[in-house]
Amino acid sequence: MKGGWRGASTKWQQFGQRNGNQFFTPTLKIFRYAFSNPAILAFLGRSPTDKTNSYANAVANLRTLARAHIPILAGTDAFGTLVLGITIPFGLTLHYELQNLVEVGLSPAAALRAATSLAARHHRLRDRGVLSRRGSARIWCC
Repeated sequence: MKGGWRGASTKWQQFGQRNGNQFFTPTLKIFRYAFSNPAILAFLGRSPTDKTNSYANAVANLRTLARAHIPILAGTDAFGTLVLGITIPFGLTLHYELQNLVEVGLSPAAALRAATSLAARHHRLRDRGVLSRRGSARIWCC
């Protein structure tokens, strides 16, 4: 993402150029919540000390893809209330997702593009995502 990610090696840039039709929607909010909630970990049969299933691992994967210039889109897996009283509220999680994207290295402008113009472009929603005479600048959630 041009100007959006802090630091990218030439190797990753070449990888991203070869894979130009891909994008990634990390939904970090769900990972952050799940890996910090003992009820969810128990439900999934995971241990809090399992390093292969962790928020840090999700962040590392996102950073690897961003360094490869794979476009990062903002998304959410909000589902309301589920079993065991697990709640991921509708609406609010996209705001948290934008915050998470900035915390892991995207610039604030890149995070906003992840929820607007980039998301609209990669989902072929030509009338959305940018300010234009005939467009709609609504945030688009993947």
